[in-house]
Amino acid sequence: MSDVSTISQGESLYLYALYIGSSGVIDHGVGNISSGATVLVSPTVTTTYTLTVSNGAGHTSTATFMVTVNPSTTTTTIPASTTTVPTTTTTVAPSSIAHFISGVLTLNPGESTYLWASFVGSSASVDHGVGPINNATAIDISPTVTTTYTLTVSNGAGHTSTATLTITVNSAPPSTTVPPSTTTTTVPTTTTSSTTSTTSTTTTLPPQNSVSISAQPSSATVLLGSSHTFSVTASGAGTLSYQWVLDGVYVQGATSSSFVAESAGSYEVIVSSTLNGNSVSTTSNAVTLSINAGTITYHPSDLYVTSGQSKLIGVGMSVNGSISVTYQWYLDNVAIADATQQTFSAGTAGVYRVRVTSSRNGATFVQYSNTATVTVVPAASITDFAPSVATIYQGNSTSFTPVFSGGTGVIDPGGISVTSGQTVSVSPAVTTTYTLNVTNQAGNKTGRSAVVTVTTGTVTNSANNSSISRRVGSSSVTLSDGRVLVFGKGDYQTAITDVYDPSTNRFTQVGDMNQSRGFTPGVLLANGKVFVAGGSWYNNTQWSARATAELFDPTTNTWSYTGTMATSRRNHFMVRLSDGRVLIGGGLSANNSALTSAEIYDPTTETFTPTSNAPSGRYDATAALLPNGQVIVFGGYGNNSTLRSALVYDVSSDSWSTLGSEMNSPRSQAVAVTLSDGRIIVAGGWNGGYGVSTMEIFDPSTNTFQAAAALPSFWHGRGSMTAHLLNNGKVAFFGGQDGLGNISNEIVLYDPNTNKITTEANGMTVYRSEHSSALLNDGRVFIIGGNLSNTANADLYSP
Repeated sequence: MSDVSTISQGESLYLYALYIGSSGVIDHGVGNISSGATVLVSPTVTTTYTLTVSNGAGHTSTATFMVTVNPSTTTTTIPASTTTVPTTTTTVAPSSIAHFISGVLTLNPGESTYLWASFVGSSASVDHGVGPINNATAIDISPTVTTTYTLTVSNGAGHTSTATLTITVNSAPPSTTVPPSTTTTTVPTTTTSSTTSTTSTTTTLPPQNSVSISAQPSSATVLLGSSHTFSVTASGAGTLSYQWVLDGVYVQGATSSSFVAESAGSYEVIVSSTLNGNSVSTTSNAVTLSINAGTITYHPSDLYVTSGQSKLIGVGMSVNGSISVTYQWYLDNVAIADATQQTFSAGTAGVYRVRVTSSRNGATFVQYSNTATVTVVPAASITDFAPSVATIYQGNSTSFTPVFSGGTGVIDPGGISVTSGQTVSVSPAVTTTYTLNVTNQAGNKTGRSAVVTVTTGTVTNSANNSSISRRVGSSSVTLSDGRVLVFGKGDYQTAITDVYDPSTNRFTQVGDMNQSRGFTPGVLLANGKVFVAGGSWYNNTQWSARATAELFDPTTNTWSYTGTMATSRRNHFMVRLSDGRVLIGGGLSANNSALTSAEIYDPTTETFTPTSNAPSGRYDATAALLPNGQVIVFGGYGNNSTLRSALVYDVSSDSWSTLGSEMNSPRSQAVAVTLSDGRIIVAGGWNGGYGVSTMEIFDPSTNTFQAAAALPSFWHGRGSMTAHLLNNGKVAFFGGQDGLGNISNEIVLYDPNTNKITTEANGMTVYRSEHSSALLNDGRVFIIGGNLSNTANADLYSP
């Protein structure tokens, strides 16, 4: 009927019944009990309880259970630990056993069952090798003989309670005959005949005990030095009693419906109702009392400190204005003298923490921060940081192999992460200062810088001179085989011709032209020959113009006539058309007048065909082929002025038109360079006897001009220069003069992508104006002439 047989005076226990029948009654005022139910009893003296079970048909069975009541109950009081927060002295509840039961009480050999216990105490164990048992947790057993098991419960303060339970093991299989009533858990099927006599019994049940809580306590937060009253509202059928519990331990003397709490923790109250010696209990919700004694909002963090230096560590606090706070820092659990501020400057390796003491109204509350480990590391240092080659040419590379210690290295510009002894390669486009910064784990940084000088281009001389001085007005054309044809001269014209070979860096004189001529361009034809038409010559009285034309054959290194133009002309323009023919237009006539006429040379028939006349006559104009196959002519000189207008010739319709948009600056003898995207750079030239420094870009898609960066100038810009589109997309300008006698040897680079102008560190070996130049197949530029003293030697520019 119970798993406990002995209790102390004032204690209670449960009686448990499991039977087959229609009703069950326990004497001594306990009353009715259902099968499988429990009822709480509180005997004051040793009592034998009798359970009477009826099957409702006149058959009854009885069972007895004796509860021994000791004259006194042992209570052990545990002294409260002393802290800086006010505490309430509490009493540890005595151990007690509510249930000690088994699944069945009788087994056949080889069968198993379980033990189950409900108790109050800190630990419990069962003998006969079963061992520790947890509260309300089943543990399996398999006894081979009839065994009495003893449960021992301890409250951890010296008080123990015991209960016994006997499991009977049959020596033979049980009988299959089922008695009219039994206390086993197997319910037999029973058939009642209509002729069976019945006895009617009337039973008066005692009042049922009950208890309930209608108003629960609520959690609260109070300021340090204050208290809070918890309360509960309860009702019950009998006499109510209360016991408040803090963190699972009974609070001594806290036996009313309310309780004044001063200590932080988890509170609940057990409410009991006692009726006719029978007690039932219920427990309130658990609530929390929090003490606002200052909150640590952030804790010190692990950090690194450079040797010989220190860093602040600190703790963040949020406190009410009426609370005072003091601090004490510890290093490796030893208080640091005079370290009583909210922060501390740490320079010694070790583990730090701070004790924070809050005070108010005589109450104190102590809390410790998390620990923070301070690690001392050496300072970063650099032993070596220098480029393997300090001066390089553009497009080349150099390397750094830095040597350093005490940290991680980064090279800027570029943010290049590097370890000590690691070689990294850099390829600066311009002269650049590189800096190595080494940072240790503490954030300590040291740096060292080194300069890499970039020479963006080199200039060298030809190994020999051309066979004649090419002071002004010569022409240079790159042949299909990579050699350069050099011919003509503007002062004291000549027919002498040279071919320059880049592979040997030497000039070789070849066959003479049929007529001397100067200031005439040459055009490379699709068949590999060079076409030359017109040009200037001196007729003993004045400069005049020729009408003849010649072809240079690079396979024989000889010249031959190829017909005669309809009009004599010099200082004219020539453009190879998309179909391989050549447009020749403008220039000065034999009597030195500006021409409007133009004509087309056909290499297949070696004939000239006049075109329609241009809207206006002009010479020293600059022409270029447009992406759509038309030809555009920029500026020039005509009508006694330098022009800013541009003409367009449509080959398909043999028509000329004046472009609606004009250049930003008037210019003659300008240079025009077609970019890879089809736009055309127009730069420099002459205006009224002075050089022009402006530069503009013509966009064929909109037929408009847009100003670009200005060329570096002397006093009045520069004219009589040459220009080429390099393989890197930049435009290179060579030499020129300003009209005041200042001649340049500079090589100026323009970047269309950035609209930036830069001047090469290395210039040409001599000053040049009215010279000629040619872009070689390997990307270098050949330059010759344009100098008073050294006009037979050539410069080779390597970008």
